[in-house]
Amino acid sequence: MGTMHSATIKAGDGTVVATGVPIELSQGSRSWKGVFSHPGGAFKVGEYFTVELDDGRSGQMLISTIRAASNATPRIQFDGDGPLG
Repeated sequence: MGTMHSATIKAGDGTVVATGVPIELSQGSRSWKGVFSHPGGAFKVGEYFTVELDDGRSGQMLISTIRAASNATPRIQFDGDGPLG
């Protein structure tokens, strides 16, 4: 289990897509990944976004999986691409 953060997520052009998003973040020695839930269709598998965490760190993430059950907010999994700093 990872650590919880509140995050702002931005599209590649810097447009804010979501704010105050609770993210569960897992970090290894060389990699990072996480999961969050978000309604709507702003996220698609294979797209890159910038995540800015409440502790001041930021990095680029790649959406890897979106899982949606009927009548539930989709859970979105991502992989970090590059450093989280």
